[in-house]
Amino acid sequence: MAALLAAPLASLYEGPSNVVQFRDFTQFSAAGSTSAFAVEFFAGWCGHCRSFAPTWKEVAKRTCALTSGGRPLLVIGAVDCVADFLLCNEVGIESFPTIKMFGEGFPPSGLPLQRCAHGCKSVVETTVALLEAAPRRVLEAAVSAAGGSSSGAAVVE
Repeated sequence: MAALLAAPLASLYEGPSNVVQFRDFTQFSAAGSTSAFAVEFFAGWCGHCRSFAPTWKEVAKRTCALTSGGRPLLVIGAVDCVADFLLCNEVGIESFPTIKMFGEGFPPSGLPLQRCAHGCKSVVETTVALLEAAPRRVLEAAVSAAGGSSSGAAVVE
């Protein structure tokens, strides 16, 4: 029975995907200190997490082009709290899925995206929530890529 449960857990974000699977916080600096990190904390047995995974993958696909000097401005990641329960405990994860922003200007334990408690409903809603919480440089890159203006947006300076 344990083997049956283990198979779907490992496959939630494995394979071709723009979602970075984090195992510890040292990977944040390895991915680029100028980046902001949006990290989903999940458990493979969680129905909400399984439903949200395709949305998170699509958000990662759409935001991977936001770069500066060849480095990503917004890294979309995931942490499997079944495999990495100590990491999840360290940042105060109490329910799944939980999305937090990390990087320069954010608290060490991350900034939770309250708007996406238990996963947002759509790719657009999730992307908007991330860009609203992200540092201004990420929003400006997204707006520039879309050919618009970023005035009036609520972002972290």
